Amino acid sequence: MRNVVVWMFAGVLWLPAQASALDFTSLAAHQHGHATLNVAADGQDLLIEFNAPAIDVFGIEQRVADPSAQQQLNQKVQWLKQLEWLSLPTSANCQATEVEVNSSVLPTQAPSLTANAHHHHAEQADTHVEDHADVVINVSLRCQQMPALTQLTLNFWAHDLHFDQIATQWILPSGQGADTLSKAKPTLKFQ
Repeated sequence: MRNVVVWMFAGVLWLPAQASALDFTSLAAHQHGHATLNVAADGQDLLIEFNAPAIDVFGIEQRVADPSAQQQLNQKVQWLKQLEWLSLPTSANCQATEVEVNSSVLPTQAPSLTANAHHHHAEQADTHVEDHADVVINVSLRCQQMPALTQLTLNFWAHDLHFDQIATQWILPSGQGADTLSKAKPTLKFQ
């Protein structure tokens, strides 16, 4: 029964990114400085979804045409995919199997309107790219020693990403919980 619950939750974590290749939006209110982190595990598989306003991750909320700005954006995406923003206990022996970074501000993504657009944007939906883009990062890891996964630390604050708070929720074989992370409290303890 526990496996079914974990995978149902994991499916919900991946649903926003998989539902549409054109829509990388949060169902939660778009608020600068605030993000969400969802973590689910079953067996050796660990799924992580991070969702934040694009302005807080990339410093922009609309596509850029300037080649220099696009290069900086691509460098930030590569940094995110290398998972330097995420620390797990080395004793858990976790290896990334897939990392996706999705946002309508990225050149490879089609523009989309978010579910949390302001009412005046609805009138311009046919011609206007949304001003409040989000970033969704989906990470899939294989952990050889899942019982050693006792915490997760976010390193955003050491890399010039400034979130006021990150709302977290998690389901692991050892239990489930929720917490709020910040610069003063960057570690999520699975207890």
